[in-house]
Amino acid sequence: MKSGTANRLQIGESGSTASIKSIQIVNNIGTVDRNSTYNATVIPAFKNAHQLLNIWIVKGSQSQLEEQSHNYTLVTKWLNAENQTEITQADSKTVKKYDAVAIATPTDSLMFIEGSVPETVKVNVDGTNVIGSVPVTSSSVDENGILTLYYAFEDMFKGGSLRLDAGDGLEKTNMRFGYSVGVAQDKFVKSSWYYGTSADNLKWSLLDGTKSAVVDGDFVSNIVFKNLPSSAYSEKVYARAIVTYKDDNGVVRSKMGAFIDSRSAVDVAKKVKEAYANNTNSKAYKHASNVLTAAGITEE
Repeated sequence: MKSGTANRLQIGESGSTASIKSIQIVNNIGTVDRNSTYNATVIPAFKNAHQLLNIWIVKGSQSQLEEQSHNYTLVTKWLNAENQTEITQADSKTVKKYDAVAIATPTDSLMFIEGSVPETVKVNVDGTNVIGSVPVTSSSVDENGILTLYYAFEDMFKGGSLRLDAGDGLEKTNMRFGYSVGVAQDKFVKSSWYYGTSADNLKWSLLDGTKSAVVDGDFVSNIVFKNLPSSAYSEKVYARAIVTYKDDNGVVRSKMGAFIDSRSAVDVAKKVKEAYANNTNSKAYKHASNVLTAAGITEE
């Protein structure tokens, strides 16, 4: 197969905890003679490849990356999902809805075909943990055999709250992260979360969050961190969401949270007290006050 050029993609600042550094369209395809017939040899090689497309979200330096030769040229870019304008690495820290786009153009007579369109990607959500078999947001091949892949990033985080089912809050509490999933309720498949006590090591997961609700007309999905002890009230919990859903054709898709979200019980308790400042006798206000007291937070 004729060698082409593989360009690197980096999303986010160098060394950040969530930046796409490279995309490989075909990996582990093995050896295919350039004179092989397309239908008899090339297509089976594509189908037998271990990985048809990987998006790696990694933390590290440029020295970790290696140029690779392929039989296509690769163009990668960020697009603001609202207006489809191209954005920079710095913009991706603040833009709340954007897409990573990869366009692979064959450089000789070989072409991508509909049957070789990637259905899943690999992602590393925090620079440490690699998640496999994540459905792409969309992928297609045009009449010229050019492959285009989109993966969507969206800020779905609504904020944190304290549930009132763990006692009075002096010894423990249950903290909830809420997400507005942004898809129709009948299209929703599940939410998954990767979480931990540091942004660069989301070592725990909840993979099948199928519970959801409509709150004030908004379709939401939640993760609850149960029985947080008072000794940990000031420590932040970090989480990143992936929402899996079906498109209008019934094809399973996914999108990832634009950011790694974080809150501590103290952070949430302060917001609860502000929200219920005119109702100091409410259970929510009293619970939040107890959380702050247990954390050693002196109220003015």
